[in-house]
Order: sequence, then structure tokens, then C-alpha cells
Amino acid sequence: MRSPLDFYETPKEAVDALFDNIDISNVHSILDPAAGSGALIRGIENCVVTAVDIDNRHGASLEKITPNVWLGDFLETNPKALGYHSIVLANPPYYLAEEFVKHSMLFCDNGYFLLRLNFLGSAKRKKWLKMTRPNIKVLSKRPSFTGDGRTDGTEYAWFHFSNSSRWKGGEWEII
Repeated sequence: MRSPLDFYETPKEAVDALFDNIDISNVHSILDPAAGSGALIRGIENCVVTAVDIDNRHGASLEKITPNVWLGDFLETNPKALGYHSIVLANPPYYLAEEFVKHSMLFCDNGYFLLRLNFLGSAKRKKWLKMTRPNIKVLSKRPSFTGDGRTDGTEYAWFHFSNSSRWKGGEWEII
């Protein structure tokens, strides 16, 4: 049975793998457009963090992490409302993953998204993926979204998209 609103908290091992492989020391602001209870942004210091979530039940836990909480449908949010951010970090609802990536990239130059590796296997996304050429950091250990160590038998990766004019992209590694 699927979780309501496709909410699966970002596993700590997936968060650790990301932060072991990207440098956010010079990042000024971070946007998490699918923040849930804040697992991905918890513990981030020395920059402005903005959390967005559609589920009002997450508001109180997000306000313990950052004062910048926006409750509502991110896909309906105008970029002017939240401003521009250094990076976006997200574990979006998978059934809306492509829409989240595309909309998120209006808010930043670089976005990191936890997605199933089979996100690449889509005739519908083929042209767009060839054009955007995300860098892909494949998680060597399947993350457990259940909290009890069980996995869903699917491979996951951090997909890095960029709006930079110098972006070459298309690199992958196993982390």
C-alpha cells in the first residue's frame, strides 16, 4: 500500500551519502520543496534553509528546523514567492518526480534529487534527459524507506541537475 501523498521520509543513509559527496560549505541558501518532516535538511547550518511541504501535519516539525516554512503545493508555487536559492535538495514524490525537478530548477542553479535509478528508463523523458544530462550518484546500498532495514528492491541515486551554461553533465559514479 502506498503512503498518503507518496511520503517516504528520506533515509539517513541516503542523506549521509549525499553530504559525503557534495560540498555545501559555500552554499548560501537551500530549498527543499518536498520537505516532509525535514529529514533531508535537519542539521544543515550556516545557510538559509527553506522548507516546503503540502502536508500541514509536517509544519510543526519543520518549524523546529527552520523558520522558513511554506505549507502548500510546491508545483503551484511561483518562484517569486520563495526566491532564488543556491541549491535545491529533494526527495520528491516519485509519481511527480519529473514535475518536481523541472519546477525546482526555476528556483536554483543546481538541484539534487533522490530518485529511483529507473527514472532513466523512460521514453517520455528520453529527450529531456539527453538535453539536461544530469550527473548521477548511484547509492551502492539500497536505502530503507520503512525505517526497519527492509528495502523495496529498487536502486536509488542522487540526480544532480544544473542550469549553469558551463554544465557538461552526464557523469555517474557509485557512492
